[in-house]
Amino acid sequence: MMLRIKRARRMATLALAALLALAAAPAAGAQEEVVLRYADTMSDPQDRPGEGAVLYELLDLFEQQNPGIRVEIVWDSGNFVVQYLGGVSPDVVRFTHEPLRRHAANNMLLPLDEFVARDEYDLSALFPAVLNEGFRHNGRLYGMPMYFGTLAAHYNVDMFNEAGLPPPNAPGWSWERDFVEAGMKLARDRSGDGIYDQWIASYHASNLLAPLMAARGAAFVSDDLAQWLGDSEITVDTLQWLQDQIHLRRIIAYPQADRAAFAAGRTAFQPFGSWGLTGMHADLTFEWDLAEMPVSEVTGRRGTRWNADGWAISSQTKHPEAAWKLAKFISSREAQEIIARGRLGIPAHIEVAREYFSDPRTPQNEDVFLHAVDYMWIDKRHEAPQSVKDAINRALNDVISGAKPARAAMDEIAASVKAGLIGG
Repeated sequence: MMLRIKRARRMATLALAALLALAAAPAAGAQEEVVLRYADTMSDPQDRPGEGAVLYELLDLFEQQNPGIRVEIVWDSGNFVVQYLGGVSPDVVRFTHEPLRRHAANNMLLPLDEFVARDEYDLSALFPAVLNEGFRHNGRLYGMPMYFGTLAAHYNVDMFNEAGLPPPNAPGWSWERDFVEAGMKLARDRSGDGIYDQWIASYHASNLLAPLMAARGAAFVSDDLAQWLGDSEITVDTLQWLQDQIHLRRIIAYPQADRAAFAAGRTAFQPFGSWGLTGMHADLTFEWDLAEMPVSEVTGRRGTRWNADGWAISSQTKHPEAAWKLAKFISSREAQEIIARGRLGIPAHIEVAREYFSDPRTPQNEDVFLHAVDYMWIDKRHEAPQSVKDAINRALNDVISGAKPARAAMDEIAASVKAGLIGG
């Protein structure tokens, strides 16, 4: 009798366990939740609270549109290489275009072309130059653009007026003629101590040198990183021209922090990025406006530096389909409108950028940043091996400081840079 009771209890226990297991199991056809790890460039959302709020809004919308996928945020995508080498890289990562292309070259990112073709994803809605120059490597697509930024000339209206100068926004306003002539009228010693304390501009390697080189067709290395171009006639001439404006004509300040000098009314014409517009509106107390970058009389064209942020997929992901859904989401119209309202940068979606980017509440002509899409340029030296970058930076410092003529400085590093490009 006791044996029957024990057996009955055991059968009841097993039956209860089976029922609990069935209750816990997913219904037929139901999918298990996919957890994607997303790494952002922010190390702490509190450092950039406005941008953090936009990111949370973006991911909330994505999860609403994609039930069954949950996104966990990993702060600071700067650790991507270490994580990848350890086999624990996030699924989707935010990069600027230069590290993204570098990681693509090292086979650390998943090509997206097959996903695009399969889904018939319409890439024509995005700025072609941003997509192709920023997120392709050897013709293959490795990232989806989030937003981008370009340079435009910021100028002090009062300083130009006081010098009797027309605004620097005429169609043919050039580096070689108009910039120099304006600089000769603007640069002076205001304090009377024999030292210039007002200039047309301050030197900045990214904001002044890069657009000048782009406009004149100068470069340090070829686009494929195979050739040294720093000792070419056009590059040497461009660097020497810049040195002359700093040390002979004294119309360009060096060393001076470009943002601080412009805000203090010490410089009248300074290229800055679209990413700084919000701060400019808040900080500048004088009348200022925007103009397109100057034309070069050497080539007849303009040039500007730019950067872009986008989302890429690690080649280690175990959830490629879900990761592709997240990566392509950032370029969707809904996501791009959130980015536009958050004023993070120029949306990569053409229609959204044209509709939202220029702020009608401000007197400045912010459309010049959109016009700059037509003449954006990437300085490929930033993608060269470290030894090459170090050599170029040392020689460039010698030129800008006036320590050496441009020809001597560039010739001096030619052999080592060529060896670094071949061996890199």
